[in-house]
Amino acid sequence: MRTAGILVVVCVLISACQPTQNTVSVGVQPSVEQAILAQVAGQLIEANTDIRVRMVECTNSYDCAGDLTSERIDFIVEYSGSALKFVRTRSTAREGTLEQVRKLYKPLGIEWLDRLGFDGQYLLVMPSDRARTLGLESIADLNKLEDGVKVTAPSSYWHRPVDGLPGLLRHYGLRLHGKPLLIEDPFKRLLAVHQGLADVAIVTATDGALQDISYASLEDNLEFYPRYEAAVVTRTKVVNSRPEAVEALHQLKDRMTREVMQNLNYQVAIEGVLPEIAANRFLREAKLIKESSPSFQTRKPEMIIAIDEPEQVRGMRTFVVRVVREVFPDHHITMATTENSVEAVVQGKARLAIIGANRFFPDTEGQKFEKRDNRIEAAAVLGTAYLHILRRTAEPSLDNVLEGTIGIGLPGTSRARLASLILREANKQPTIFAETKDLIQQVRNAEIDAAVIFELPGNADIDKALTDGTLSLQGLPQEFETLAPFLPPVRIPSGTYASQTEPIDTLGLQIVIASPSPIIDPGPLGGGPAAALLLQNPPLSVEQAHALAQAIGNPEPPDPILPSVWMRSAVDAHKPGEATIGQNLLDTTLNVGILVFLVWIGMLVVQRPTR
Repeated sequence: MRTAGILVVVCVLISACQPTQNTVSVGVQPSVEQAILAQVAGQLIEANTDIRVRMVECTNSYDCAGDLTSERIDFIVEYSGSALKFVRTRSTAREGTLEQVRKLYKPLGIEWLDRLGFDGQYLLVMPSDRARTLGLESIADLNKLEDGVKVTAPSSYWHRPVDGLPGLLRHYGLRLHGKPLLIEDPFKRLLAVHQGLADVAIVTATDGALQDISYASLEDNLEFYPRYEAAVVTRTKVVNSRPEAVEALHQLKDRMTREVMQNLNYQVAIEGVLPEIAANRFLREAKLIKESSPSFQTRKPEMIIAIDEPEQVRGMRTFVVRVVREVFPDHHITMATTENSVEAVVQGKARLAIIGANRFFPDTEGQKFEKRDNRIEAAAVLGTAYLHILRRTAEPSLDNVLEGTIGIGLPGTSRARLASLILREANKQPTIFAETKDLIQQVRNAEIDAAVIFELPGNADIDKALTDGTLSLQGLPQEFETLAPFLPPVRIPSGTYASQTEPIDTLGLQIVIASPSPIIDPGPLGGGPAAALLLQNPPLSVEQAHALAQAIGNPEPPDPILPSVWMRSAVDAHKPGEATIGQNLLDTTLNVGILVFLVWIGMLVVQRPTR
């Protein structure tokens, strides 16, 4: 019996050390999109077959292709344009279809399965207002830049031999201004362009960082890039030996559109969701795996940013979520629309909120904003929304820029309420409520005389409206400078808009990231653990607030009129050494007593009565 038992153990150990025959491997390139796609393919195979899947890292498309042919891996997700470059040295945007690639690779024993549904083409993008100012619409137009073009790209793109940066420069006859800025993260590439560190960023059409960001994509007018249709690729041997795995993957045909892939990339690259979780959610929502299939539970705590006025973060949602994750990298960051973002933070339903400075003051008719809401505090400044007054240029000069019919933002929004406040001060009433773009068009068409709009500087709609000279910006009279404590006088700098040659006097509203305040008056609870029971969410530290400002790239502190994390310091914090021994003893006794009382109440609630 002992010998038999030893033999069984030895057999088990030997079998455990050897790879199982019912296993396939999926190649994973070092990018967010590839990590997601590998998980989608792997989980789909495992959910529909008895095959186990191993993820195997490979450096790039070239190495992955080599690993596939050498049988180190069994499946990869590849793009038709990249594959075309392996076997041909010349291709155009009219080429790169899966049909072409299949014909070329079939004799090599390589099978391209069904198209996933998206084209992962390369794009050259830049801020819309800059493209409009410089008159740049196509890649060829970059030759207009006299000093050459400053490019930011991933390092892999710099080293691609045919469809990479060297080939692009030759094809279009472009000249670089200095060395390319090599940045792996698409979000940081776009940020570099926004900050003026580069003229254009090279991204792909499915990059999650492109969501909710206004950028101009330059036309590939000389057809340098082929099509990059995504598909799962395998060997003919695998098709024959693992038909059930191939059959499972056929379900992905045309299920992953550009929008779907971009959203998956957004979840992982911007919000911080793990690739396996994003893939699992997609497969479940698309009903490609059963609800009874194993699910992946997030290992990251969620941090919610509340927003009740989406127009305040128009074009900035991606930026805000990502900068918060820079400070809290171990969290899954999401932005949620709520009825009242301030109350969401106070009640612990959200950790942060995006609000205007006016939200720190009661919004009451006839009040002079004497009360301030100290339950929240400003942590970092996202920017300042300027008051823009737009009128037709052809009109004669007016003593009162608010004369005539006036249009303001959508009703119920802070921007509309603030514009109404200004009009009330001038004994005026708004004629119409509408979106910024619609208000501009109505002024242009002489349907209204002026638009009173709060927008961040450089707004694309306003810039476009001012470019042709039909409309002009008007300054606000000095008597409005003391209208509200949260609307300080500011100037729109000259050159903010293409046709603006002089600074414009107006009012500004800080847009801030707000967080819960520490307990201001803990009363008899003191500062111990019982007082902490009242806190739904911990306040941000001064260090975290400064880190947010650094991630945003805006060192400006919140307006001193606002309750602010920045105004707290080590002096404000409770210092154990400062309290007397008697006070510390009293605090401790009270806290212990309260906690014991709460435990006793809990026991009474759960205890069953005896008969």
